[in-house]
Amino acid sequence: MLSPGSGEDAGGLPRSQSGANPQHVMATLLGDYWLDRDEHLPSASLVDLVCDFDVTTASARAALSRLLRRGTLDARKSGRNTFYRLSPPARAGLAATRDALVASTAPVEEPWDGLWLVVAFSVSEDRREVRHALRGGLRRLGFGPLYDGVWASPNASYDALVRLLADLGVEQATVMRSSVLHPGDGAGHPAAVWNLETLADRYRGFTRTYGPVLDDLAGGTVTPRTALRLRAEALEAWRGLVDDEPSLPAALLPADWPRAEATTVFVRLLDALAPLAEHRFREAVAAEAPDLAPLAAVRRLGTTLSLDVAAPVGTLHR
Repeated sequence: MLSPGSGEDAGGLPRSQSGANPQHVMATLLGDYWLDRDEHLPSASLVDLVCDFDVTTASARAALSRLLRRGTLDARKSGRNTFYRLSPPARAGLAATRDALVASTAPVEEPWDGLWLVVAFSVSEDRREVRHALRGGLRRLGFGPLYDGVWASPNASYDALVRLLADLGVEQATVMRSSVLHPGDGAGHPAAVWNLETLADRYRGFTRTYGPVLDDLAGGTVTPRTALRLRAEALEAWRGLVDDEPSLPAALLPADWPRAEATTVFVRLLDALAPLAEHRFREAVAAEAPDLAPLAAVRRLGTTLSLDVAAPVGTLHR
């Protein structure tokens, strides 16, 4: 559920970069289908699943070893076979990401009081990993950077912010509520942190890209392997969008903001792909551990929007 990269996030989770990274794919799949399970999965099953993303077997096996070394996975041996599951820190990080994703699909209904939650912090150079984890956590909570050590959000939870600071051991921090004294919409306004014009284009692009997949699903032309991959790709694309625009209040958005339409496509798509993708995950597990296969499950999102995910999409993506 998180992206790959040269560094790592909280719990040893791989960070983002372009292209299919086997470590990222492994973490994404475990976070989507096996997040709430304690059982260890066979390495051969995990390798088989990652290979669906045009990753070689050797690269998939190397990814398991690297994720084990960085603490993302726990392992146990049984004879000559090795079994893996998410480590507790990685599971906590992925659970927070999942909760943020679910929250991102809910409509923003609360009227905004015009106040910003602002946090000013200082983290020393020798705690670079804490600084990175803090920035990632702030983005997930809906903050944007005004300056390097000053972040603001119009709608973030104060309690969640305090928990984040405490969990990371950040003691040099000041949290305040503030209004903007010069309410113009220029570069100095906190809302300028989010490039809304570019984001609007990205939301529309998401709808154009993934809306037609709903037609393919309705026509029965999507295979379980394709569904597994499409679901992971759509999750990643959506996460990138909501990280850059965390459900901003309507008062800060243009009147024709395209997020609601993209959200509808996203929720319908993920829920429509779920049975096929779940089937593929269970198929790979069943090849090595038939008793574990039925335990794999993904979370349906339709209830977050009170949306009939089986209803026709109509001209939604036209």
